[in-house]
Amino acid sequence: MTHFRRSLTSELQHTLAVEPGRSKLDEDNIPQIMVEVCAGLVTVDEESNIIRLVHYTTQEYFERTRNQWFPDAESDIAKTCITYLSFSALESGLCETDNEFEEILESNKLYDYAASNWGHHARLASISSNEVMDFLQCEAKVIASSQALMAVKRHSWQSNYSAQVPRRITGRHLAAYFGIQEAVKAFLDEGLPDIKDSDGRTPLSWAAEKGHENVVELLLAKAGIDVNSAGKTGLAALSFAAENGHAEIVKMLLMIKSIDVNQRDSYGRTPLLWAAIKGHERVVGILLAAAGIKVNSKDEDGWTALSYAAENGKEVVEMLLAAAMKGHERVVELLLAAADIEVNSKDEDGWTALLFAAVNGYKEVVKMLPAVDDIDANSMSSDEYDRGRTALSFAAEKGREEVVKILLATDGVDINHKSTGIYNSGRTALSFVAGEGHEEIDSQDTTLHQWHQCQLQVDRLLLQNGANIIKSKHWDDWTPLWLDEPDAVTTPESFEYISEDPGSEAY
Repeated sequence: MTHFRRSLTSELQHTLAVEPGRSKLDEDNIPQIMVEVCAGLVTVDEESNIIRLVHYTTQEYFERTRNQWFPDAESDIAKTCITYLSFSALESGLCETDNEFEEILESNKLYDYAASNWGHHARLASISSNEVMDFLQCEAKVIASSQALMAVKRHSWQSNYSAQVPRRITGRHLAAYFGIQEAVKAFLDEGLPDIKDSDGRTPLSWAAEKGHENVVELLLAKAGIDVNSAGKTGLAALSFAAENGHAEIVKMLLMIKSIDVNQRDSYGRTPLLWAAIKGHERVVGILLAAAGIKVNSKDEDGWTALSYAAENGKEVVEMLLAAAMKGHERVVELLLAAADIEVNSKDEDGWTALLFAAVNGYKEVVKMLPAVDDIDANSMSSDEYDRGRTALSFAAEKGREEVVKILLATDGVDINHKSTGIYNSGRTALSFVAGEGHEEIDSQDTTLHQWHQCQLQVDRLLLQNGANIIKSKHWDDWTPLWLDEPDAVTTPESFEYISEDPGSEAY
């Protein structure tokens, strides 16, 4: 149990019933009293039905000493998985419907685990290459295992998901997918290094996506290999490696003279864009140093690497550790260091990196952007509903006090700039503070009182920096005073901050 790649349920019963060399499962071999015969070491979780070791200390002990107790475990599991996937019941080819596929999974309990993990166990095991090659050279077995490996139901309402897999795939592709070096070597000796599956993907693209450095190195050493070969999505090996943060593989690919460092996929995204989207700062740094890199390349939606880095704002590490980690802030910093970066580059709706960072409240990113000489602090959205809105307008509406402070300290920012959108025409940052933002802030579990105090602080900041409370009119002549919460307007705090405007005609 300590060598399996995830916890097992009734799959474990089928695992123990598999006999090497058999073409089907003998159900008489399925153990019915597993807990009893394991001498109190295992238990069944009643909610999940997962079979696990009875106590975490038992798990820790066997994980620490498993190679002493079970030196051939990886090999045994790999052989069991291969035997299971070789059963005649699974050799009928691809299932044509989701129901058919799910019925096969239900009646063959180990099918999902075996298809998804046999290669990982084989890579770590001392299993002979002949056993692996026999499996990989059988087309029916490869196709059957690949459907269970690659068919993923991402949403409960998703239909036809089981068909969203390559209908034709070879053992060469699976060997590269799992990083089984000896098998890849054997296939390379037979030729066809650039063989494509029905989705147009090569072994190199699978190895690059999955991060198998040794296999990528093997494939790149093959004379004439096409490093820019792209499948039906337009993604080539470099984009797959960049998207998944495989820095060493990115380096290997960049050493190939024929590599297209700016190759676009079907969405217009380059390797640099993918690295920025995913926040892989090391890969971003490597790509920025590559000869011929186009820093300002846009995808079909008009987004650049800087746009994605600013919109994403922070790395997952920050959320997990609940601390001020660098995250995507470092990616933005790397991009800003590029000599020819277009910091005011806009997408099709007029959104710049500054707008993305401000609306999401990423203050560290907002700090970096205004420091750039050519930054347009008043860059405006151009979509019909938010047309004419600036970073200050969005930050004020969301109650982003720290971001508002940074923007107010930026040279040239227009505090009384008016939007021109369909429903927001004539509104300034101050009017958005007064009349908007309830749902966005309240949905983050902020109490109404906390929201009110936050909005008052933003109001004060704007008024102290020259916002005009009377001239900041909505399209129907409502001022910020009337747009505010009725209860909030009648509080002492409201009159206090309104009166801070020396030219106010509020009374």
